[in-house]
Amino acid sequence: MNAKPMLVAAASALVVAGCATGGFHPTGMHQICRGHGLCEIPVTVNACGIAVPDTIDLYDGAKEIHWDIQTPGYSFPENGIVIKEDPGGSVSQLQRLSATKFKLHDDNVPQPKPISYGINVLNGSMACPQRDPWIVNHG
Repeated sequence: MNAKPMLVAAASALVVAGCATGGFHPTGMHQICRGHGLCEIPVTVNACGIAVPDTIDLYDGAKEIHWDIQTPGYSFPENGIVIKEDPGGSVSQLQRLSATKFKLHDDNVPQPKPISYGINVLNGSMACPQRDPWIVNHG
């Protein structure tokens, strides 16, 4: 009996079972924010490549999230943080506080899907490619 077809069948079953569970299963670097209040996200940029956590995980109530550019010569445009998808409508008060600081308020209501957002930065007057991470509200 050839084990290869059985291995393929088992792998296929695992993929189908994984899809059936639904939900969002993020990969990459996470930043976990607990406790009430402020969640600070450092933003670094190297040759216009924006480095931030792939996922911000929020716990323990509402948060104000601050993104702070750490790399000299880079800044946020007026649309430095853009919300692409907010299934639960928990994000409000997007505001550019300075050339290197952006903030928003998140009610941190658990949602079936994560909040998708984009980060835009400028190198002088030149726009860098947008970075597209996630916010996951755990309540």
